[in-house]
Amino acid sequence: MSLNPVGGLGPEIVPLTRWAENSISAIYKAPKQDDFTHAFDAFIAEDAQITVNGKHLSRAQYKELLQGERALEQSASVSFLGAVEVPAHTKELEAVSRNVSAMIPSLMSLW
Repeated sequence: MSLNPVGGLGPEIVPLTRWAENSISAIYKAPKQDDFTHAFDAFIAEDAQITVNGKHLSRAQYKELLQGERALEQSASVSFLGAVEVPAHTKELEAVSRNVSAMIPSLMSLW
């Protein structure tokens, strides 16, 4: 295991806005159909409930919509202005991280 940015053990948890930005950018900037399909599948859950401009779309319909938009583009530039998220670094998270980190040596001695 490696240290995550919060200082605890385990994988890094990517902030939601960064994950969304990276995922959407990958969809719009995919150079080939296979890249688009992979990016879309990684971002949109199989059972996603999708609404675009007040209209409910199936996952397949949404995929077709995005593919159509991509077909009209020569190149894509994606920017995210004013994205907001709740900070992941909170006092509660610090306390949990400290408690778990303090427990690890005790647990390791049991092995």
